[in-house]
Parts: sequence; C-alpha cells; structure tokens
Amino acid sequence: MRDPVITEFTGTRRDTVRRIYQYGGGGVLVFNGNNALRRIYRFDPGTNAMTERDIRREDKVLRRFLFDNYGMLAETFAFGERPHNYHYEDGARRIVVRDGGERGAVGKTFLFEGQGVSETAWGREGEIERVYVFEAGNGSIVVRLGGWYGDVDRNFIFEGINASLFQEPEAFLQFLIFTDLTEEERDELPRSRPAESSRVEPVARSKYAYSGLHHTSNDSGGDPASLRSSRGPIPRGKEDEIPGRANPISFDERWQSATAERYNKPTGRLAERGSSPIPFNERWESATFRNERPLPGRSGDRNGSPIPFDERWQSATNRDPPPPRPTGRTSRDIPFEERRGDERIPRDTPGEEPVDRPSRDISFEERRQKRR
Repeated sequence: MRDPVITEFTGTRRDTVRRIYQYGGGGVLVFNGNNALRRIYRFDPGTNAMTERDIRREDKVLRRFLFDNYGMLAETFAFGERPHNYHYEDGARRIVVRDGGERGAVGKTFLFEGQGVSETAWGREGEIERVYVFEAGNGSIVVRLGGWYGDVDRNFIFEGINASLFQEPEAFLQFLIFTDLTEEERDELPRSRPAESSRVEPVARSKYAYSGLHHTSNDSGGDPASLRSSRGPIPRGKEDEIPGRANPISFDERWQSATAERYNKPTGRLAERGSSPIPFNERWESATFRNERPLPGRSGDRNGSPIPFDERWQSATNRDPPPPRPTGRTSRDIPFEERRGDERIPRDTPGEEPVDRPSRDISFEERRQKRR
C-alpha cells in the first residue's frame, strides 16, 4: 500500500513544487522539488514522541518533540539554542509558544477557529502573521499571509489522507513541525523551472536601429560597399572562409611561440629580437667590478692592483713643505689700535669752518648749498 503524500506548492497548483512529504506510520520523509531527501522524522508511539534524524546518519537525533496532555516540548541538541514549549490553553483552542520553557516569554499563539488556525506573532495581543485555511473538500490547506483573505504563501495538496486530520491540536503541531522552513529553504527552488520562467525575453530595439552587417576597423581594405556586397550572410560551417578575417591560430602554436620567446629558441621572428644568453660568471664579474679598468684618480687600484696602506701613509707624510711667507708684515701683525686709528678721521676738514649752530637754526637752502 502506498503511503500518503502531501505536495507543497509555492502558490497555486500551477506553480513550482517546493516540498513533497511522504507521510507514513513510521514517520515523515521530506523531499525537495528535485526529489532529494532533506529531512527525516520518526514517530515513537511508546514514548509519545517524534524525533528529527540526520539524513546521513539516521541513528543521530537532531531534535526531539515530547507530547503530553498539556502540549508539546521541543528540545534541540545544538549548543546555545533553548527549548520551546507549546502549551494548550482554553480547552486546547489556543496554543501558546514560549521560548526557554514553561516560564519563558510568549512568542506566538495559534488560535483554532471554524475554518482554520490563525497564527499571531509578537505575543498574545500581536497581529495575525499567517492563517492556515482548511479548504472545502478536505483535500488541501492554504497558508495566507496577514489574514484570512491575504496573499497565498504556501499550498498543501493531500493525497491518500484527509486534511481534517490536522485540525486536532496534537496532529496540527506535528504538521507545523515537519512543514517548517528556514530562510535558506524558502529561497531554494527546484532546478527544473516552468517553461514560462525559463524563456528569455527578447531585447527591445529601436525601429531606427541598423540591422545590417557591422564592420570593424580591423577589416581588410577596399571599398566598404564592395565588402558589404561580397560578404553577405555567412553559411554554417564556413566561418574560416570569411574574407578579411585572420586565419585561426591554434592553442599549440601560440604556446610554442610563447615558450620559444622565453627560452630564445630559433623560431622565426621571435629569435631575431631575443637577447643572447649571458653566462652567470660574466654577469657576476660585471656586477663586482672585476673586469673594469681603474678610473683616473682612484685610490683603490693602481694599474689593476690595489695600493698598500703603507705606501699611502708615506706619500701623505712626505709631502712638500709649505711655501715661505712674505718678508713684509701680514694682516695678523698689524695691531688693532693701528687699524682703528686709520678709521678715526675727523669729520670737519681744516678748510671748513666748524659749525656751532644747532641743526634747527640751519636753513634748508644753506644745507642744500653745502651738499652741492
């Protein structure tokens, strides 16, 4: 007997398939749109629990969900994540979600009404985030955003099982757990998209755009009109016969040319402009100035051989004596008083009469005549 299957669409039934849930007596297998297994949930009737297993190692438990008469406790084994407590209120007509245990803050509430379940975010008095609508016919559940008449977010189609089964509080919590999606899983879509979405839209072009053949500056010379008439449409399989186009160069030929230029191998033009290899010894000698002639006036070498230190010191100490000084007096032999005496010359010459009048009594005309 085939297990019941729940198919999830991103919108209506004509949209993309996001998840496929294979619901059986032993648990639930969750596949993505490409039929790849993403999650495994197992039922344990003996302990009234449901566990989420690792798809690589089914014996490894990732999360555990314990059910009782008061609700459900969701435990995680990841470091730093707190448990979530789902508590029944008002005769199981309301489910309150608390983070961190029974005394934690209220994060969400689920209220059971006639045609579905409304989910409220941000506490008890928060706004409606989404609504799980049980449609007529007992074959689908539609998730709407913002209210009972909001946009369709998810659509679940049931085959081999009735949708009304999940109107019970405990079954609804199971449905809520194995249909939960992370942000990464919401963005994941199957690789095979519908034909409408994969079709490439044509690029809009102006009606005045030139639709003929375009020529670049690398085309061969000649009359442009003759080139346009000679080329025409290019048949398939004859791209190499296009006039004015360079012959195709294979990769092997380019690689050989590049390696020949690097190692100076005689291959055509590359060998002409390549420099001849210089041995390492010659380069080292030229760098250490071994083969250079000594520059004139250089103290380090003399005819290619170094000058010893004793010879340098002897030539420095046996220099010629300084020339004799002149017999006359030098500037340092003239005393300061004698130099200063020559500068002390009286202002009034013997031929001029001393002026005893103050300067304010001398008129401008008299001063001007003296200056002349």
